[in-house]
Amino acid sequence: METVIVVEDIIKRYGDLAAVDGVSFEVYEKEIFGIVGPNGAGKTTTIECIEGIRRPDSGGIQVLGLDPHKDRKQLLPRIGVQLQEGAGLPERIKVDETMRLFASFYDDSLPWQSLLDVFNLSEARSRYYDRLSGGQKRRFQVALALVGKPDLLFLDEPTTGLDPHGRNRFWQYMREYCNSSRSIIVTTHYLEEAQDNCDTIAIMDKGRMVARGTTSELLAAQQIDTRVAITTASPLDVATLLALPKVTHVRQDGNRSEVFGLGSDLHRVILSHLEEKDIAPLKMETRGATLNDLYLLITGTEYSENGGETCE
Repeated sequence: METVIVVEDIIKRYGDLAAVDGVSFEVYEKEIFGIVGPNGAGKTTTIECIEGIRRPDSGGIQVLGLDPHKDRKQLLPRIGVQLQEGAGLPERIKVDETMRLFASFYDDSLPWQSLLDVFNLSEARSRYYDRLSGGQKRRFQVALALVGKPDLLFLDEPTTGLDPHGRNRFWQYMREYCNSSRSIIVTTHYLEEAQDNCDTIAIMDKGRMVARGTTSELLAAQQIDTRVAITTASPLDVATLLALPKVTHVRQDGNRSEVFGLGSDLHRVILSHLEEKDIAPLKMETRGATLNDLYLLITGTEYSENGGETCE
């Protein structure tokens, strides 16, 4: 499979802060590559270095076989970048005027009218940009990134503000777009969304890429596929739980213990242990491990949908 992005050990500093600290990865043709992490993790700075908006202090980047700085003129027509709100669009420009303008920049653009249909913006086509709702602005920004039919699409939190139906429709279109030999690199605050839609997921924390792979590969690397949450009258002994077969991780908050491990029968192992200790659980819940569980175990913090962290 053809490689479309190669990032080799890039570092970007702002004074004493290493916003990106030795990040390396590859993105392939027809791949949706998702980057997740809290605000300040270095996600946006990493993407801006790849786009050529920022220059890394060290390291190397190749995008579609080109250098994003030296070969900028050749690269720009082949990439699509989602604008952020307030990124230079006049407030008093209409949706259809903007789409027509952006389409005129390319020799071979997508039919902009059909993009308005795809992103449910046809009824707002004659509306001024500053009259769009937050969700409409987000969909409009993605449509503008797509109109040039880019080989590589960069999206930064593209579904923020969209309802569940809008998100599902968005991801369906993105998958169809990738299937025509194109690639997408996306940041998202929605871990479930990344788990369901991204081919490869990279977790960033404090400027570093701390894990990368498919959800299955990431969970397997941490030796988890099951989570059992138990509430008891008094806290369980963590060391004893960790000594049980199949258990690999334990997270405890007062009288509530979350036990992670391998095997669909993990709950039976725990129940047997509790019976031996004559401990009756007040509540017990079993489910498959998720990307959110993985993020928690790797970083030690819970991930919130607004991009922040819930510290333990």
